Amino acid sequence: MVTALTAIACNYCDMNDKPLHQKPLLLYVLLLLSGVAYYLLSYHTIRENFVQVISLFTFLFAAYYVFYKSFSATHFRFLLFAGIFFRVLLLFSVPNLSDDVYRFIWDGRLMMNGINPYAQLPAEVMQSASIPGITQELFKQLNSPSYYTIYPPVLQSIFWLTAKAFPDNIFATIVCMKAIILLAEVGTLLLLPGILKQLKQPKQPKQLTLLYGLNPLVIAELTGNVHFDAVMIFFLVLSFCFLSIHCFVYA
Repeated sequence: MVTALTAIACNYCDMNDKPLHQKPLLLYVLLLLSGVAYYLLSYHTIRENFVQVISLFTFLFAAYYVFYKSFSATHFRFLLFAGIFFRVLLLFSVPNLSDDVYRFIWDGRLMMNGINPYAQLPAEVMQSASIPGITQELFKQLNSPSYYTIYPPVLQSIFWLTAKAFPDNIFATIVCMKAIILLAEVGTLLLLPGILKQLKQPKQPKQLTLLYGLNPLVIAELTGNVHFDAVMIFFLVLSFCFLSIHCFVYA
């Protein structure tokens, strides 16, 4: 079914090469189905189910192709809001395609207890005295118990902040981390049109903004699976904004 919908969307776009404001039905249907696909991908999919994962991503990228190919400035704000809405939709899902988030929580809880996360391996920590929040259940969910943490100090401060806010609730900590990523993503999407206009790109800055804003991999992996690359991207874009107005110190 997903494959059939994908083929129909792509063929319709190729045969009827008009901007989306001239075919609003396709726009609304694809946005609705994309929302359903994101919901299924994040709340009802396990990463071992390869067929379901690849089918949902195939459809999402097909819809993404239609949005980009048929871009019209008329619907820019609407599509930008849709990109933000897709991210909000994933706010309360538990990451299902990556388990990195449990290391984030682990590091945050260590720092909350005054322990340097760079100093010990998780396996070594489990052999020491009991530490509040450091449980066998959390340890079992780590994908790298025999490796030192690799996450830089800025991220460690976010891990500490979210662990401090919810010291005993893994789900609430995940939602808090996602909220920070969501804010970074919204900031990036608001800044991108201006910086792209400054760079004098041949394509419309708004269209290029949607190239990032509606990208299924960006939405699913950054907000959906709690990857803090979103924070780095935001500060990188912010730095370019400051450079463009010659605020070199802030940049």
